[in-house]
Amino acid sequence: MNKKIIIIVSLLLVLVMIFVGCTSKPTPQTPQKDTLIVATNAPPVDLDPHGTNDQNTNYVRYQIYEPLVSIGIDGSIEPGLATEWEWVDNTTINFKLREGVKFHNGKELIAEDVLFSLARAAEQSFTASNMVSVLLDQCKILDDGRIQIKLEVPQGALLSRLAQVMIFNKETWESAGQEEMLKNPVGTGPYKLTLWAQGDRLEFAAFDDYWDGPLVFKKLIMRIIPEAAARSLEIEAGTVDVALSIPDSNVEGLKANKDIKVSSDPVYKITYLGFDANVAPYDNVLVRQALTYAIDRDTITDLVYFGLATPATHGRMTTVHWGYTEDGVMNYSYDPQKAKQLLADAGYPNGFDMTLALSEAERDQIDMSEILQNQFKEVGINVKLEIIENSTFLNMIVNGGFDAFLLNSTGSSGDPGEVLRSFIADRPTWSNTTRYVNQYLTDLILEGQQTIDENKKLEIFKEAQQIISEECPWVFIVHNRYTFATRSNIGGLTAYPSTILKYKEAFIVN
Repeated sequence: MNKKIIIIVSLLLVLVMIFVGCTSKPTPQTPQKDTLIVATNAPPVDLDPHGTNDQNTNYVRYQIYEPLVSIGIDGSIEPGLATEWEWVDNTTINFKLREGVKFHNGKELIAEDVLFSLARAAEQSFTASNMVSVLLDQCKILDDGRIQIKLEVPQGALLSRLAQVMIFNKETWESAGQEEMLKNPVGTGPYKLTLWAQGDRLEFAAFDDYWDGPLVFKKLIMRIIPEAAARSLEIEAGTVDVALSIPDSNVEGLKANKDIKVSSDPVYKITYLGFDANVAPYDNVLVRQALTYAIDRDTITDLVYFGLATPATHGRMTTVHWGYTEDGVMNYSYDPQKAKQLLADAGYPNGFDMTLALSEAERDQIDMSEILQNQFKEVGINVKLEIIENSTFLNMIVNGGFDAFLLNSTGSSGDPGEVLRSFIADRPTWSNTTRYVNQYLTDLILEGQQTIDENKKLEIFKEAQQIISEECPWVFIVHNRYTFATRSNIGGLTAYPSTILKYKEAFIVN
């Protein structure tokens, strides 16, 4: 064959190959990521839908179970398992249930499940307060898709409370028994628990029949990584997609990594110093005030939180809460001389010894405790630090046997009646952790909870804030933000004001 012809034929073959390559189907791509891996600092205490309300337990609970209504990012009440509700009068409210909702075992949600769940919540110590004033014997099923809740007296925060009461399947609970259901929970949530490897991880599978549509991530893994530095290293290495409870000291370093996004959202959370307010020296209000003046919150905010927190100089509430005020509320700026004088007036001119208990899971509190130790020493208070395993620490708070402790209160609602209910005298010890008793304040908070008129409610809770600032039932330290990190290809996640993240909202950023 002529050499020129050979060259022409060869070129034609190349062109044909290019054309075929351009018009043929593309090579199959690597399957899209379907597993979301989250690093958290501690395991849940239990899997009870109405169990302990600590932060790490709620991280898990809100993936498995759902309430009638939810609290949105802005604190508003949003539909949950109920799509509509109507106040018939000040003590009667009707709910319409969402149609087509299924439990993880395939059974459909009906009104009977809701009333059964509410009745159990009323009997459990951690949820009973959410059912205060609910007349269970007068609540009724209007039909399979509607229920009516009857109250003894008006409750302005009822919807906020119901947002904390999880719903489960009555038939399965009764047939399988409580013990089995607490091991293998059945809810309506977006994820089903498939494995709990104690101390290591929890694994979940996306619920295929979830009412809110298919999830991007078909599998969720929550790894237990207590050390904050280790969680930061894991997110940098890309071995986890989300790292919770990132210490503020690591924020700038993580922000410098283009493959990582850092979020720091305002929440209801506060860190405080607690004690038994019925036991000396903490039964003396002057001592409690002295402790409050002895703390340099600006230093703690800068050194522990790197500016990502706000000094709690005016008590429990802050600007994210409805009804917050500074009018007539004591301002506890750092004043060690005043603290010394108050200690002397209280009969402790030479100070006293304090054993301060801490959870090993809370790195910020451990860091804070060393600063507090030095600041308290300046006014004569000698502090011994005691670091305890997290679940043991939480049980100690509930059962007693402590001197003083550092603790977070995350809060679940922006309503002042819910925020301040920890100071109601007869609240359980997981809420009224300091066993503080002030009947006038208790009556005031209860009155505010039952007040529908917003102007009157504002005045009631203004006075409550003033009393709390004077009495110091807790020594308030900082109002926290919630900081977490994600890989840059993960979108959709925001910390709700109660610090909960809803992984059903996560998606992949292209």
